[in-house]
Amino acid sequence: MDHHIRGTGWIIVGLSGYDNDAAVLTVALRQAVQSGSSLCVVRTLGLRDDPPGIAPGMDGPTRVMRVRSGRATAVGQQVRHEVEQVAADLAPGTTIEYEVEIGDPATALLAAAWEADLIVMGTRCDGATPALMLGQVSQDVAVHSRCPILLVPSPP
Repeated sequence: MDHHIRGTGWIIVGLSGYDNDAAVLTVALRQAVQSGSSLCVVRTLGLRDDPPGIAPGMDGPTRVMRVRSGRATAVGQQVRHEVEQVAADLAPGTTIEYEVEIGDPATALLAAAWEADLIVMGTRCDGATPALMLGQVSQDVAVHSRCPILLVPSPP
């Protein structure tokens, strides 16, 4: 992962690609405006998100990495477009950076937020888990974070 250390004045927002990303982003942008902070949007693609038929060693690791890199670029462009549409109304002039990573979401968020002021992220209930329980990523970030976390619940 290619993270650079951010000092104070940064809010890290974790977007998951699920339904509550708009709510998470709105909360993060409002927090950034209120505190005068910059925003770093982190979106992670898991290895299990590989397209069907792509498996390490199948056509060589170079092809797999090329496919993953292409997916990360496409997702990054989509995230940037969506964020800029919302930010234009809620937080014009706010500095926004983007990180699209391949790997574990909790690790990516924690690395991006090493010295940040706040992490804003959603919770996700898969239907089998009671709504009061955190998902695995939320729990991992909550246990290991060096800064406060603002959790935005997913819709019922």
